[in-house]
Amino acid sequence: MRYSDEELSELASKIDIVDYIEQTEELHRKGSNYFAKCPFHKGDDTPSLCVYPDTNTWHCFGCGLGGTIYRWIQNKENIGFPEAVERVQEILGIEDYVPHVDCPTVKFFKKLKQDIGMKKQYIERPVLDWQIDYCDKYADELPEEWLEEGMTPEALRAYNIRIDKNSNRIVYPVFDNKGQFIGVKGRTRIKDFKALGLQKYINYNKIGSVDYYQGWQQAYPQIKYKKSVIIFEGVKSCIKAWGWNIFNTVASETANLSDGQIQLLIKNGLHEIILAWDTDQSLSTIRNNPKVQMLHQFMRVSVISDTKHLLGEKEAPVDRGRDIFEKLYRERIKI
Repeated sequence: MRYSDEELSELASKIDIVDYIEQTEELHRKGSNYFAKCPFHKGDDTPSLCVYPDTNTWHCFGCGLGGTIYRWIQNKENIGFPEAVERVQEILGIEDYVPHVDCPTVKFFKKLKQDIGMKKQYIERPVLDWQIDYCDKYADELPEEWLEEGMTPEALRAYNIRIDKNSNRIVYPVFDNKGQFIGVKGRTRIKDFKALGLQKYINYNKIGSVDYYQGWQQAYPQIKYKKSVIIFEGVKSCIKAWGWNIFNTVASETANLSDGQIQLLIKNGLHEIILAWDTDQSLSTIRNNPKVQMLHQFMRVSVISDTKHLLGEKEAPVDRGRDIFEKLYRERIKI
């Protein structure tokens, strides 16, 4: 039986998902949402299941399950979707409900409209061949300009830095959160790239939603050992820190965190994350970031903030050397 999406949404909206889940789980309100220990995976000592009253949905940052009331009933009662729809009807006291079924033509145009109007964030990523798609394509040389900035050859090699001589870019590999090689990122070596209308960074391959961190593979042993991670904006900062024997660093690539990046941190049971974004991100901006507030529900969140103006405009915390970075790190501010 095929169900109309509109009618299913209307049925689901008639059940308050907070009230329903609260019948079996102990919910705790934090901000505008509610949290509970997830019943669908083991070892959820820190409540990772979030219930969103505004959208009448739920999501677990630990195991990744989530959805509407139908998905909850399916998982909770171990039944299929049609049976979950029947349960919703029973809860609402609806008898002899006959779902509306669209004709093929109507379904086709609805699907077409949805595809045109929706920006698809997730794509199927091909796993690349390390030798053919990276080692054989790009020169095994270290960029002199990065060496002059103080990056060590050992750190550059740890991050597999190479040179794309065809486009005059510094390149490095992109790995997903499973450690699979999925792309190549390039940074232009042309100094006046802005005046020429060139992009500073480009992805050579389609990435889709960013649910990984640059440098996670290199940093993971120390992240696991220390139960903490320092998150920079760019991979260059990770490489500089590596040269100072600071290994538990990753790059988010923007001054924000995606849902997938948050989920990766929660899954690894970290005690503290330290946000070390560039100086154009003020402390108040970071504090008020909804994604940061969400992460704060699960672990300690600290911010490296240049309150004493030791750095320049739009600089990373590592740009003025090890001593200043370590001072900023010691004086990090807990949110």
